[in-house]
Amino acid sequence: MKLIKVSLILSVCMLFLGSITALAEDLQLEVKKSQVEYSIHAAAQFDTPSLKEIESLNSKIFDSIQMNKPRIMYDMSIEQAQQQGMELFENFYTNYGKVIRENEITLVKNFYVKVKGETGSGNFTIPVKYTGNYQVTFPALYTETVISLYTFKHENNQFHITIVYGKTDGNWKLYAFRLGPYKLLDQNATDLYKRAQILEKKGHTVMALLWLSNIDAYLKPSPFATYPNEEKIMEYRKKLTKKIDDTHSFPIEMTSIESKPKIYTIGSVFVQKDLIPVIKYRSTLYEKSEEVLQKEAEAITGKIENLFPGITMYQNNLLYQIFPPEGEDSEDKKSKAVYTEIK
Repeated sequence: MKLIKVSLILSVCMLFLGSITALAEDLQLEVKKSQVEYSIHAAAQFDTPSLKEIESLNSKIFDSIQMNKPRIMYDMSIEQAQQQGMELFENFYTNYGKVIRENEITLVKNFYVKVKGETGSGNFTIPVKYTGNYQVTFPALYTETVISLYTFKHENNQFHITIVYGKTDGNWKLYAFRLGPYKLLDQNATDLYKRAQILEKKGHTVMALLWLSNIDAYLKPSPFATYPNEEKIMEYRKKLTKKIDDTHSFPIEMTSIESKPKIYTIGSVFVQKDLIPVIKYRSTLYEKSEEVLQKEAEAITGKIENLFPGITMYQNNLLYQIFPPEGEDSEDKKSKAVYTEIK
């Protein structure tokens, strides 16, 4: 079986070299692995001269996005980012500026990190107990680093914006601007994992896997973020995939239906707040009328619960993507979509 895929509308982008996301109280830690000693100061408001300066820089970035002027971010960035060319910044503003402009951006917290001793060879880590969900490991490139974390909601997702500055030659330079998904329908990666486990215990394995299919994105709201159960979640997804592979041999020909449609894979889309399974199949009736295809899809809906337990129990509809029979694919024969009600 091909890996079941979830179709989600995501705006995910990593710009420059990396980023960090964290929530912490004031602390001082020594990391034995990298031999870096550092202190982290968290502030809900900018309460130091350095952080006040960063507040102004952040406002400058968001204003530039509102005005669609990527040159401003380019001029604020580290040399390595500028060397990648102005086009990188222009593409980011074109592809992701709109979603930032259209939503209310809220500050979560700011962090001032002071590295003691040599920089460039180690990392500093903010542990799970301070972040609430995941630990963050960041290269200790600068004696002084400031991280600002913002959040906003868009459609079914909550995103994090992480902005990282390093002080070099007495000036703050933009090291990273990261936009990444954090929650789906108010559920972070751990919540989605727990939801999948509950579904599997009920015997609803396909629905469990659909909820985990895009978990990779939510495990990395920042490229340096690591959930403590990340490996366990990914292994669990592999286990679900194997379980379905061992139970079903795709394509599945539905011989109890006269037209004998063949199901090849299952995906999903979100309609409002519902995950809607998408059944992708080939039909000998592809060239027939919409009414004929509707009746065929309804016939599949009437029998599909027996194939995939739970697939009709959590929403009011199924969506079908219908393809021509094998060997009859062509550019002008695109998939046809049919919705059916679950009765």
